[in-house]
Amino acid sequence: MPRTSTTWKKGVSGNPRGRTKGSRDRRTLYREGLAKHVPELVRLLLAAARAGEVSAARALLEQALPRTKPRAEVVPVDLGEGRLTERVEQVLRHLAEGALNVEEAVSLIGSLATMTRIVEAEALEQRIAALERQVCA
Repeated sequence: MPRTSTTWKKGVSGNPRGRTKGSRDRRTLYREGLAKHVPELVRLLLAAARAGEVSAARALLEQALPRTKPRAEVVPVDLGEGRLTERVEQVLRHLAEGALNVEEAVSLIGSLATMTRIVEAEALEQRIAALERQVCA
């Protein structure tokens, strides 16, 4: 889009002085305005829910009992003592047998990949330290 005299100039704020001090957000004003009516609204919703109004019951329950996040069940898995590739194969075996679901297998393989990077970094540090000792000796 070509620049015209009515488009914003690059690097220049459309409101250089910002919001005036003490001004309040509309949402805050609405919330405060409704606050005094909440007890009556809850009573009305409760009465409607008792009368069989499903949407009123849902509104009450969603606010009174917020949804909980599902928590993963701990599944003990023996990955053995072998190389990291053997451990990944073990995870895949558990997945194929149904002992693990896909999310658990992906998480375990990701953890093993992270472990691989940590082991590689430690080995590299040891090799660098050995080279430094040889050079300084």
